[in-house]
Amino acid sequence: MAGKMWCCGGSSTGGGGGLTSITTADSTTVDLEGDGSAGAPLTATVKVHPFEPNGLTADPLGLIVRPSGDPDNAIGIGSDGNLFVPTPTDTTTVTGIAGTAPAPVSTTRSVDVDVTPDGAGGFQVGARLSPVWAQTGRVGMATVVSGTEGMITSLVVPEDGVYFMEASIEGIANIVSSVPSAERYVIGRLKVDGATMRQAHAMLNQFSTVDPESRFATSTVTLTWRRQLSAGQAIEAWALPFYDANGFGDGFGAAAALGYHKISD
Repeated sequence: MAGKMWCCGGSSTGGGGGLTSITTADSTTVDLEGDGSAGAPLTATVKVHPFEPNGLTADPLGLIVRPSGDPDNAIGIGSDGNLFVPTPTDTTTVTGIAGTAPAPVSTTRSVDVDVTPDGAGGFQVGARLSPVWAQTGRVGMATVVSGTEGMITSLVVPEDGVYFMEASIEGIANIVSSVPSAERYVIGRLKVDGATMRQAHAMLNQFSTVDPESRFATSTVTLTWRRQLSAGQAIEAWALPFYDANGFGDGFGAAAALGYHKISD
C-alpha cells in the first residue's frame, strides 16, 4: 500500500513472525493514527473541511451529504443517484385567471402588481389600484346665443381604458324683459369628441303670469357616463341655451366642472 512500510520478524528455523513496525502518511482527506501495535492500533479519521457549514457530515454510518429539513427545500437525488435541484416554477410572470392573459404589468394599468423576492426562495406579491384621474375647477362661459351650443371645458384621457365621466353643468339666465309668460332653458351635454353621451336641462324657466315680471334663474345638472376610451380622446361639457322671442334683452350663460377616473383596462 502506498505510503506504508511493513516489516516482518522471523527465525532461521522458519518460526512464525509478525508485524513489527509501520510507517504511515496522512492524505488531504484521511488522518491516520497509531502504529498497528496492541497499544496503538491503526485508526483512520476522515477529514471534514473546517469551513462550516459545508453540507458534508461524518455520520457514524459513513460520510453523508444530508438535505436540509427546512421547509420548501427542493434538493433531492436524481435518476443517476447524484444531487439534483429541479428548475423552480416561474413565479414572476403574472397572468389572468379569466379570459385571455393580460398584457405585461406596467404603469399604464389600473392595477399595479409588485413581486419582490423574500430571500427564502419565495416571493411577496402585492397589488394596488392605481387608476389615472383628473378634474377641472368650475369654468364659466360668457354670453351664449339662443339655439347655438358651445363647449365650456374639456379633458383629454392619457391612456386606453374604461372611464367614469362626470360633468356638473350650471345654466344661468338673467331675465330683464318683463313679460307675462316665457320659456327659457339651458341644456347641459356630456360629450366625447363632440358626440353627445348624456344631456338634460341644466336650467329651465317657464312661467305664465297675469302681471309681467323679470327674474334671475340658475340651476345645475350632473351628468355621468361610463365608456371605453382610447388615449387622446376628449371628454367635454357643453351648453345649449334657448329663449323665446320675448327675451331679446335677456342674458344667458353657463358654467361647468368636469372630471373622470379610469375604472378598468
